Amino acid sequence: MTTPPGRRKWLVLAVAGAVLAGAGIGGFMLLRKRRAAAHRPVASPPTPRGPAVAALAKLQWNPALVPDFSRPLPTQSASPSGHPPGYVGSAACTPCHAKLAASYQRHSMARTGLRPMAAVDQAMLHKAFDGAEIVVQRQSGYSYRPFRDGERYFVEEFADAPDGTRLHSLVKPITMTLSAGSYGVAFAFQQGSRVWQVPVDYNPQAGHWGLDPGYQDSNPRFSRPITGMCISCHSDTPLRRAGTLEFFQGELPAGVGCERCHGPGARHAETGAVADIVNPARLPVAQQLDVCAQCHLEGRSSERAGRDVFSYRPGEPLHAFRHYYVEEPAPQDSFPLLGHSERLVRSACYQAARDTLTCTTCHDPHTSSLDKKSTDWDKGCAKCHTAQSCTGDAAERAKVADHCVGCHMRRATPADVKLLTMTDHWIQRRPAPPGAPDAPTRRERGDKAKGMVAYTTLVGQTPTPGDDLGAIEGVAAAEFGLFDRGATLLVEGMKSWPRVPKAHVLLAQAFEAIGQPWNAARTYEALLATDIDHRLALLGYARLLLASGPPESHADAIKALDRLIAIAPDDADALEAKGIQLMLTDQDQAARPVLLAAVAASPVAGKAETALAVLALRAKDVAGAVAHLEQARGIAPWDRWVLEQLRDGYRALGKPAQQAEIDRVLGQRARQLGRSISAWMPETPAK
Repeated sequence: MTTPPGRRKWLVLAVAGAVLAGAGIGGFMLLRKRRAAAHRPVASPPTPRGPAVAALAKLQWNPALVPDFSRPLPTQSASPSGHPPGYVGSAACTPCHAKLAASYQRHSMARTGLRPMAAVDQAMLHKAFDGAEIVVQRQSGYSYRPFRDGERYFVEEFADAPDGTRLHSLVKPITMTLSAGSYGVAFAFQQGSRVWQVPVDYNPQAGHWGLDPGYQDSNPRFSRPITGMCISCHSDTPLRRAGTLEFFQGELPAGVGCERCHGPGARHAETGAVADIVNPARLPVAQQLDVCAQCHLEGRSSERAGRDVFSYRPGEPLHAFRHYYVEEPAPQDSFPLLGHSERLVRSACYQAARDTLTCTTCHDPHTSSLDKKSTDWDKGCAKCHTAQSCTGDAAERAKVADHCVGCHMRRATPADVKLLTMTDHWIQRRPAPPGAPDAPTRRERGDKAKGMVAYTTLVGQTPTPGDDLGAIEGVAAAEFGLFDRGATLLVEGMKSWPRVPKAHVLLAQAFEAIGQPWNAARTYEALLATDIDHRLALLGYARLLLASGPPESHADAIKALDRLIAIAPDDADALEAKGIQLMLTDQDQAARPVLLAAVAASPVAGKAETALAVLALRAKDVAGAVAHLEQARGIAPWDRWVLEQLRDGYRALGKPAQQAEIDRVLGQRARQLGRSISAWMPETPAK
């Protein structure tokens, strides 16, 4: 449901390309002294070329939208049980619902959250890690080797020279799984208040390793945190720092619990009243389907104005929480991993029986599908069909033991995850045969959507009205690659200033990509005016002011960073940005603890490591500088500045072997060298 990092990059560049065609896009200069009476417009736009550029050229900023950093910080207290307010956890349900609770514990949903490795089937883990093959991420050139040392688990990232000699090796611990283990298993480790994913997954069905779906188009390596979106579909609502979505507190729930489908249970646990809890079976069919679709629906979506990924409550319409668009026409022979609801509602069966057909027609939410017999699935079909009404070929029916699902719901590899084999929930009279497991996916072929349609249209609903709908549609169009339509809708949506953070972030990134930091910062500023604690806006705004703004704007940048750090004290990105600014303004003593906090909170705080190396060089501590440079090298193996400083450091320490090893890397990777984490670095590190 989220945009993969690689696709996001191309999305931003494509939108930026549309903006660039009208390089003089109308706007107002942000990088000025705060609280100025008015914004000054940049140069007038040239004659627009095309509808997208024409729309973008008309974008006007509202000068009244300015962030107020003096607003009180968000507060959120836990309930007495340690759960978010209103929640009690599944354990509180067991005394009255023991039989259902015991049955549900065998369901994969109950075990699909983040769990420590010790809580996972050790025989499965031993088999996986002892026989692990090397997985290659070809675009980046990195390879991954999972291995174990007793009951400790690791993954090594490495890159070799053409002659086979190792140029880079980085080992990270694996301490958690994300998944029940019946299909794919993702792995992670915790550092600070965030959980960080590793690039490889294991498929117990096939018994082999492969790249996680988020690493197939590009390689974020170890920089990808498990987001609130991931957790919101893999577990109960976790306790997290107030104002944040992915900085967690306390133990994370091990899976999806009772309250994800029945709503917050504190009141019901106190009164026992039926009216104080949601029973999805008593909801209208559309809302029953919505309970499942909150996670089993894939498309391009945005939360509605004022909502976040944890705010859905069973019983409300899904479109009041999040509005979805799906590809149109949908491919009959290809389906996404989490597209169950969309595929189902496209079925002729659903269209003919939308008042009665829902997920629970076939699935018992309290019983594992693995506990069901193959004949059990036919019972849902038998509510409308009889064996005598089937006109299928007898020989073909015999191949699947005359089970409906075997003929009409094909099993195949999802378009976005090659590791799995799953059931396509589009019930078709004659489904397309499954392709070869190693056939290129639609993503790999570069196939683009021809169009899109609102999910509400497919289910015969009208979305909850709101001035955010235009911006949501614009974001979806851009994410589907329909850039002219997306740009036009985004600009129209911006005119009414709906609270759709994705729209602002997308435009800000596009402005950055074409070298218009003033418009990028203005976009973030407009978002902060309505959502002062939006993490990406605070961070992007501060970075732009520090990098491109006049000195008088730096105070606002620090206010934004300080607010972010006050909300999440171990936000490594905010700490890193503030620490570097302190270092650049010669406040070395104040900078060091901030930078150390950044590297403690993140496995990829490479800029902070380089800054600490500079501080050590300024203090004539060559050994300390080398230690930080080695950490930076693991994060960015081909950063020329890091390698050259490291070589010089080993020379100064009288370590010729280490110096020679760095020289070998410099020689072997000369064409790949750049300044990925040191581009901000002063020309002369030492004073």
